[in-house]
This record gives sequence, structure tokens and C-alpha cells, in this order.
Amino acid sequence: MIAKSTIALQKLCLCVLCGAVSAALLVVPSIARAEVASLTVVADTFINNSSSNNNAGRTGWFDAGTDGTGGVRRGLFRFDVSSIPAGSTITSAVMQLTVTKVPGTGPVNSTFDLFRLLASWNEGTKGGNNGANASAGEVTWNARLRGTADWTTPGAKSDAVATASASTAVTSARNARYSWNGAGLVADVQFWVDNPSENFGWLLTSRSEGSRRSVRGFTSREGGANAGTLVVNYDLPAPAPNLPPTVSITSPADGATFISPASVTIEAAALDADGTVTKVEFLDGADSLGSVTASPFATTITLYAGVHTLTAVATDDKDATATSEMVTIDVNTTPIENPIAEPIVKGDIAVELLPVVEGLSAPLGMAVPDDGSGRMFVYDQAGLVWVVTENASKLPTPLLDVSERLVTLGNYDERGLLGFAVHPGFMQSPFVYTYTSEPLDGPADFVNVMPEGVTNNHQSVIAEWRIDGADANRVDPNSRRELLRIDQPQSNHNGGTLRFGPDGFLYVSLGDGGRANDVADGHVPGGNAQNLQRIYGSVVRIDVDGNNSANGRYGIPQDNPFVGQDAVEEIYAYGLRNPYTYSFDSLTGELYLGDAGQNNIEEVDIIVKGGNYGWNLKEGSFWFDSVTTNIGAVVTGPVRPVPADLIDPVAEYDHDEGAVVVGGYVYRGSQVPALQGRYVFGDWGSFGAPSARLFTLDPNSVIEELHIGLVDRPTGFWLRGFGQDADGELYVFGSTVLGPRGDTGQMLKIVPSLPLTYVPHNLVSDVPDVADFTDPNLVGPWGIAADPNGLLWIANNRVGLSTVYDSNGMPLSADVIIPPPAGGTPPAAPTGIVFNSTEDFVVGPNLPAEFIYATADGAIISFSGATGAVLEVDNSTSGAVYTGIALGNSDGNNYLYVANFSAAAVDVFDSDFNPAVLAGSFSDPNLPVGFAPFNIRNVNDRIYVTYALRDIATDDAISGPGNGYVNVFDPNGQLVIRLMSQGPLDAPWGLALAPGGFGGLGGALIVGNFGDGRIHAFNPETGEWLGELKDADGITITIEGLRGLAFGNSIQAGNVRTLYFTATIPASDTVDAHSLLGRITPTGID
Repeated sequence: MIAKSTIALQKLCLCVLCGAVSAALLVVPSIARAEVASLTVVADTFINNSSSNNNAGRTGWFDAGTDGTGGVRRGLFRFDVSSIPAGSTITSAVMQLTVTKVPGTGPVNSTFDLFRLLASWNEGTKGGNNGANASAGEVTWNARLRGTADWTTPGAKSDAVATASASTAVTSARNARYSWNGAGLVADVQFWVDNPSENFGWLLTSRSEGSRRSVRGFTSREGGANAGTLVVNYDLPAPAPNLPPTVSITSPADGATFISPASVTIEAAALDADGTVTKVEFLDGADSLGSVTASPFATTITLYAGVHTLTAVATDDKDATATSEMVTIDVNTTPIENPIAEPIVKGDIAVELLPVVEGLSAPLGMAVPDDGSGRMFVYDQAGLVWVVTENASKLPTPLLDVSERLVTLGNYDERGLLGFAVHPGFMQSPFVYTYTSEPLDGPADFVNVMPEGVTNNHQSVIAEWRIDGADANRVDPNSRRELLRIDQPQSNHNGGTLRFGPDGFLYVSLGDGGRANDVADGHVPGGNAQNLQRIYGSVVRIDVDGNNSANGRYGIPQDNPFVGQDAVEEIYAYGLRNPYTYSFDSLTGELYLGDAGQNNIEEVDIIVKGGNYGWNLKEGSFWFDSVTTNIGAVVTGPVRPVPADLIDPVAEYDHDEGAVVVGGYVYRGSQVPALQGRYVFGDWGSFGAPSARLFTLDPNSVIEELHIGLVDRPTGFWLRGFGQDADGELYVFGSTVLGPRGDTGQMLKIVPSLPLTYVPHNLVSDVPDVADFTDPNLVGPWGIAADPNGLLWIANNRVGLSTVYDSNGMPLSADVIIPPPAGGTPPAAPTGIVFNSTEDFVVGPNLPAEFIYATADGAIISFSGATGAVLEVDNSTSGAVYTGIALGNSDGNNYLYVANFSAAAVDVFDSDFNPAVLAGSFSDPNLPVGFAPFNIRNVNDRIYVTYALRDIATDDAISGPGNGYVNVFDPNGQLVIRLMSQGPLDAPWGLALAPGGFGGLGGALIVGNFGDGRIHAFNPETGEWLGELKDADGITITIEGLRGLAFGNSIQAGNVRTLYFTATIPASDTVDAHSLLGRITPTGID
């Protein structure tokens, strides 16, 4: 329909009477000319959320309000104001519509609002009460141009101004005509006159969209004479306009850079050719920075990080204005390269980690019921909760299994069963509580709106469960009661810890919503963690026994800090990134929390009610850049205005020391007095390796690292969490698999350094009644190697056999015959043995060897179950006597390293069993003459070589005090350190690195003397002598004819902390006529 315009012109006629004026100039003052335009609608339609893809552009009416079925309808219409001359000033505007349709029953009266639309739309050609399926380019509830452009949010309201331009109450009278007018309409029409390309019309809505039958139908342009009209009164532009002033910014220069926060002086030059400049206003984008009313026109302001577009607007004495050319400046940040230069030092406190439970997946922590049972409920990220009894036994059936409720977990994942707690009055209220990461399942209690086409990643769910009345070690699976559900936009930063505070309320930690920088889909400007209307990045506090929450399933304590404010009332403290773990001091009630940092800082906070801990303005105590090209860095100044009273951490460390802080507990036990009152926590490790560290805070909140064991060994696991039992003793949870899978998870107790006494036990001998088992094939055993299943393979030097045993010494029928050199006479004389953990040293088509042997005959033998034993290297003719073998990697290549006792050398072979030459020669120029490599082992990717004094005539080792050395080489054969010289060494052959849990010598290098049968412990890095193995009576353990030493490697077989040994028992005719396989365990450890 074409707009019709009737313009009544009030003209000033200037008449010059003939002959009355000759050469005089007639001057006429400027007079505003009032005009009126009567316009009819040029496009009108309505959209309907019940038929969200329908168009109704040809219907004889358009609707607004909610229909009887609950469908929300909104009208769109537009007038053509192009007949009003540009530059006109709108003085009044009245828009009128006629109601033609009213609900037949129970119509609801309401006020109808007009909102100026900000985006184009196409009326379309469809008709009907609900319209019809829209064609491409037509307006619908979902799209302003179907197939081309969607509304920002369905329903068009997101693409209109936020404030109604005019409003009118509409009754139920049919054919009644209603008017909308006022300053808002005047402003809209003025805007369209000034900006004709942005005339997108109005959106008409009912304020009672929540009420059915609030809908009204208004006559459309297709409906005839009663279509909408717009009457506009306006003044034409003055015929002689005032010349505007001129203005330019003279400082700072375009492209200038500053460091945030920047004090910037903006200067402008402003002139007016036909008057005076009365004001210059400075703006940053659309934001006013202030005005100056007299020259010099300058102002000094503080600008934060980001790109700033500066303009100056000059106003003259006739209110004409001019805007300067834009000046763009960049306020950047200065990254801090090394925020904390001081390293974390080792303190004076040494502890041991005593294994309690093994075979878990990814245990995160535990909860302890107050029923006096001594039980500990250990929860695993994979979805299981286990009962660990007072005597440290894990019951075979879990207390609770929620694994089926979880999202599918990946190889690395921050989702799962993340929190578990027991009711503080467990005796009377036997309830437990879980925090789980579950698939999206209906609307959440805390909804997160994502962009169209993007969904939340999962939902965090807190639920209550009841202990089974018939079995105190089981949860009734049918007792689940959901307390609350939270949308989570991303997979990471979920927090998840549940703890009941001393006040009896349940505290829950929540991350900022995930991804990085608190900037991503599902994050609001300025970050979720700084927005009290968002639940993310906070610690919340709820009453599990209350019901005054919005969903009625829990209570909100009335003394929560933000009750009654425009905020999430559950929030207790905020400004946190990923508060993975926290705990309450059982003595003082203080809440200690570890907040995982981003790229630089890990922090420990003491949480107080209402506290703001700074993220994402800060990372730790450092300013954080979430804005500029330095995004993710800690920087020298803030990047935006800073709220008051941010709380810095009580302790922090940077990523030179670790990657993720794991909060712990204040120690209140009695077994480790040195820890009393100290906060014990740790670092998760690095993605590259399981490398957790354990820390404490000293009385001045300085971080110190704990010594683990007498030798101060690395933990060798990824730290998952901590626990505290009813006696205040602490537990550590970790695993050696990156994510929530496998069965390497452990529960370890922090105890004082363990005793240095051990129990030897004979497992197998070829002599009856000497050991638990008799095996006549065990004769002259030297080397020991364990396969991945924990089976022990022994190289028997006297009979040319490799025998196999389980971890308890039971012989298995898998003996391997070792062949002699070519032309040699059996039996061969195997000495060293190594398990091949690589894909190299192939003995068949794509078939790596399983074990590789060295023999005193100068041969190297490979073995696999498919090929048997195969001679690979034969150096017998050169007189080689191979007494030990190791496998290692140098520069990405795998090699065999063989101790050649007769040649006083280390021979090296590549992965094809060919001789290899490395950069080093495994030589020690200061080694006394006569000493030769006796054995060789790979320890932590370094090659350890023992030396014994060689009898030139017999190629045997000469026993005697001080007859021994141990050197450490890199895999290239270059000497790193002479580790041990003489002293307690006596023809040392056995070498093994003790794991954690091997009494007080966990992490020590264990060296066995063939000469005197004693076993010594040394620091593997410095060579410091730590002692010798003694029995419970303090008597030195001596094993005559001692040869091999090796620790088991199978958790399933229970032998990982057991030291296995071989020995040759002398007889009347020869030194090593008989044999022994045994084990040594720490006192008190089975």
C-alpha cells in the first residue's frame, strides 16, 4: 500500500507592490513554518511463537498479546516518513490503531507498548489466524528475513530499543480506536527523518503476555479504512542555518599507545566562524568523558585497557554542534614475565605416604560419617563411592554408584562425580550428598542462555541420598532427591567440592563456567565470576533441611551476604575461577580454598562471607588481562575499573612450580606433630607427567614443600585431592593416569617417615625345605625382570634356563632354554635380563622381543612367546663376558647397554642388535685399574653402572671391603657423576630404585653386594649413604651369594613395594651350586 501525504502549507507571501520599491533590499526574518503530515501504514503483520516459522503479512488484521492457547503474538508495522523534508523538526506525533478482534471469552485488558525496531523485516504475503509457513525472506517469530537473517533472540524484542516509545491501555471494545503519542513517538519519527535508512517501524507488544486472552487484533492495511495512521506535526528547517563550529583533537595523536591504567590528557582546538564555542564535550565511543566550557579545551581522564575511539563535540552559541575526526588510541598492558621469582623451598618436615587403598580410578576425596564406625567414604570421579573401613580395608561393593548418571567422560576431563558429603547429623539423618556432571535434562534451576544454535555442555546436579535401612554400607538407590540443577556452558571449571560447614550448612564450590579468561559463550561481559546475578565462580551456601529456595527443595540461610539484593542469594563468596577443592579447619572453622589459576598463578584463599576474590580482574594477587592482545597474562595494572575490597590470596605460587593447586586441610592429627596447625595442600602436576607436589604453609603463610621419604623422592602421581579422618589425620588421593579411567588410583595416608627395618623371606630354592617352593631348575640365578603382569623371570646362569614365577614364588611351567653361542656347548650362562618395553628389537614380522638376555658366554639372546629364544649377538670369540644388560633411549633411538666384564667396557647395540657408537664411551678416567663394569641398569632414564674388581685369570669378581664403584652416565655414554666410591661397596651387582612405601627408604637407590651379601641404600642423585637394610631386631640383613635385585611392578599382584632378590647358595664343590629366590618387605607391610 502506498503512503498518502496531505501537507497543509502555511506560507508567508512576500508581495512587492508595483512601483513601491525600487532599489531597496527587502530583508525578511526567519520564521519557522509549521507543517502536518497524515500518513497511513505501508507495512504491517504479526508474529506468533506458537507458529514460530509462520508469516501473516496478508491478514486483514495484526495481533499483539497472548492468545487463548498461550501463544504470544507481537505486531510489527511501519510508516513511510520520506514526505517529511530532511532537517525538519518533529513537534508532535500521534499514531492510531483500531481494534477489530477481541477474544470471545474472558478477554484480559492490558497496556500495549510501542518499541522502535532496530533491524529490517519483510511483511510477507501469508494470511490466516496463525499465518502460514513463511517463504524465504519473510518475517516470522524466529527470523526477520527467513533464511537470511534471524532475530537476535526469537520474538523481535531483542532487536528493538529497550524502552517503550509510547504506551496505551486497550480495553475489550471492538472497533474502538486508540492513540499512542508523546515524546518517545516524536523522538522515533525524528530519528527516522534524520536516518531514513533505519526506519524499520515499531514493535507492538502487550504488557500482559503472561496472561492468556490478552491478545487484540488491530486493523491492518489489508483491512481497509481503519488501518493505522500517523499524524505528524513538524517545523521545516530554518531557511538560513547557523554555521556549525569546527573542532579537532590535537592531543593525543591518532594511533598513540598507553599502558593501563593510563592518565590521558585530551586537548581540542575549536572555532566558530559566526559566533562562539560555548562547550566542547569529549567522548570515548558513545561514553561522555566530560565537558569543558572555555578555552583551553582539555580534560584529563583515566582510561583502561582496550582500544579507545576519542571524539570531541563542539557546541556554539546557537547550539549548533560539530564532531571532530575520530582519534584511536590503544591502551595496552605490560605482561609480567616472571611474577614470582622466589622458588618454593623444601621445608624441614619429612613424611611418608602409606598406601591405604589401591586399584581405584581417579579418587578425589572422602567424607567421614559421625557415627563412630571409623568408616571413610571415598569418592571417585568415575562415579563410585567406596567404603573404607577403620582397618583400611575397602569393601568390595560400593556405597553408591552414579556412573550411569554422568556425562561420558574423556581421557582428560573435569566432569564426573566431583563432590560428596555426609549430613552433619548423620546418626539421626543418614543422608549423603553428591555433586555430579550430568547430561542436559530439562530446565535448570540456574539457567544459562547460550547463543542461538549453541547448547550448554552439561548440568551440575546436587542430590541427596539416604543410607539403606537394611545395609549401612549401601545407599538406597531409590532415595535420590534432587536439590538443584545448574546449566554449565563449558566442560571445564566446575569446582564441585561439597562440604558441610561448622554452621551445619552445605557449601558448594562452582567454577566460572569454563573455557578461558571467563570469556566465552555463556559468559557475560566483565566475566561471570564478577557478576552477582550469576551463580558461577563462587562458593554457595544452602540449607539442605530448608525449603525457602525458588524451587522449594532447599533453604537459603537468612544471613547469606546477598539476601534481599539484586543477586543470587545462595552466593556466600565470589570472584573465583575454578575453586576445585576447599575445607574447613576442624579447630577454628576457617574455610581454606585452592583456586586453580589460568596461565600463571595458583592461589590459596581464606574465604569470608561476602568476599570478592578478584577473578577475572586478578589472577592471584596480580592484575589479569582479559581484554587486550595480552589476554591471559598477568600484567602491571588493571584493565578496567576495580571494585573496592578485593581480597588477595594468603599464599600463591606461579607456574614455574606447578600447574593446578589442589586444596587440602589444616592438620589436626597427632601422628605427625610437625604438621600440627599447618595447612597441607599440593599441586596436581603437569600434563606431561604425573608429578604432584605436596606443600604446607608455615606460620607466616610461606609455602614450603614436604620431603617425601628419607630420600625425598618425587610423588610419581597426579594429585586428585585430600581427605581428613575423624582423628584429624590426612590422606592423599592420586593416580598415574591423566583422566578418570584405569585402576592406578590410590588412597595414601600421610604418616611420619617409616621405619628402616625389613623382613626377608625365602620364596623358591632348588634345595628342599629352604623356601616356600622347590624348583630344581632354579640354579645359579642372576638377573630378575618383572613382566607387566607381575610375573618374575629369572636368568639362571648355571643351567642355561630362564625360569618364571608368580609374585609369591609359585613356579610356572614357562621355562625358557637359553641357547649358547654358535658352536658352543650347552648350557648357556645367562646373567642379565631386561624386559623390552619398546616396539623395537624385532624378532619376527612386527614382533618385538619380550625379554632380552646377556650371557657370560658373550652372547645376547632375544625371546618372544612366538619365536622362543634366539641368538642375536655372538661375541664369544672375542672373549666377551656379559654380566649385565639394560635398555635405554638416546635422541629418540632405543639401545641395549651391556656390561662387558672381561673387556672392562660397556658395549652398545642399536634396535637391530648391531653395534652402535654413541657420543660418549661410558668411560671414567679416574676409575682405578682393575675395576670393570659388573652390572648396568636404567634408573630414571640414566644409565647406572656398578664396578667390581676383576680377577684377570678367571673373569670373576674379587670380593673385599671397598671393592666397588657406581657411576651414572647419560644415555649417550657421557659420565654424569661418580655416585659412590668404595666405602660399603663389595662387588656390587644388584641395583634397584625403591618405590614409595618401601619403608623409610622409598626413593632410595638399593645396591646389593655380591661380595658380603649386604644391601645398602643411597641417594640416587648425590650418592649419600642412607643406611643398610636391617631386620626388626636391628641386625643387618646378609644374603650370601646375593645377585639380582628388583621391585615388583604389578599393583594387582600386590608386590610393587616388595624387593625381590636372587642368590647363589655355595656348596662344597662350587660357589654357586644352589640357588634362592626371595623377597624383602618393610616391617609391618605384607
